[in-house]
Amino acid sequence: MADYITVKSAAIYAARFPSKPDGYEGPGLYNKETGYQLDQPQGREICKPMVMRDIQEFVARAHNDHPHRWRPQLISSRSQRGAYERSNNLRQAGDFRRGEIASRRRKQNEQEAQVANRLAS
Repeated sequence: MADYITVKSAAIYAARFPSKPDGYEGPGLYNKETGYQLDQPQGREICKPMVMRDIQEFVARAHNDHPHRWRPQLISSRSQRGAYERSNNLRQAGDFRRGEIASRRRKQNEQEAQVANRLAS
């Protein structure tokens, strides 16, 4: 059952939606519940596949500090970005588990303290 009706005039709209006297926006399809005009016909158009850009293209620069290894690489999809990050041992900031960075830093501080204690004794 359709959730919309076809309204061809203001008189038909006023009869169907008496609580919304200013809601008529011209002939077209209107929602049965709300009385608002629909942007597009519902259920009458065939949906067509379309291609949407995944991410904005950018040039990856992971090896700027190693000019002899660095080759510019154009990244245009998330899968390419993921492969590039894995191949260069990189991670996005949101990819870390909660507390992972702090625990790694704590472990590093403990190792540095052990080395300092060995050197001091």
